[in-house]
Amino acid sequence: MAATLTTLIARARQGLFDVGATSWASTSSDASLTEAIRQALHEMSLSLPVLKVGTITLSSSLYDVDLSTLTGLIDVIDVHYPYSATAELENCVGVWKLERRSTGNFLFMPLKSGYGVPSSGQIVRLWYGTFQTLNGLDSAAANTFPDDHETPLLWGAMGYAATMKSIDLVETSGYGTRPTDNARMEAWGFRQLMEFRAWLRIASAALAPRSNEDRWRLDKWDV
Repeated sequence: MAATLTTLIARARQGLFDVGATSWASTSSDASLTEAIRQALHEMSLSLPVLKVGTITLSSSLYDVDLSTLTGLIDVIDVHYPYSATAELENCVGVWKLERRSTGNFLFMPLKSGYGVPSSGQIVRLWYGTFQTLNGLDSAAANTFPDDHETPLLWGAMGYAATMKSIDLVETSGYGTRPTDNARMEAWGFRQLMEFRAWLRIASAALAPRSNEDRWRLDKWDV
């Protein structure tokens, strides 16, 4: 069954031994655990973005391509220009780069030597990454991550919740008179985050794009 914000909060309370909502107070929005889940999902997105393919029709003959139509953009992975859905065209793109400017995200897309400037009306095809979503979080209606990512996401959320709680322990309940008062909670939270980040490294490596170019070619010594 696909996770939702509500089910992740319930699982987080189980993992944090707070089923009775005494340590992480239950409110109408479960604000603290919701924020912990939001931060973990954001971190997961940076390592495991949602991979998408889209097109942009150029409105002017410039090297700069406005990427404002790509909602939630994290990074651009590859670019092909010109593009046609009905014909295979040579990719004329030179060394492109994503530029984050005060006015928004732009793709600087010079063409290979001898191809001039991109033409208005032509189509650019892009492979890019966007932020993950969780059903019920920040108005999202569905999840963009597979079900087997739910438990590692929970590790990260509990880690963030514990580190946030360590700050609360300093400020309330008689804590704060000694530097070590919150240390155990903080240390446990950091351990959870380390496990989460170790999983992110493994998962992102496993999902890296693969092609035949990544492998050694057979030669006479391999037969």
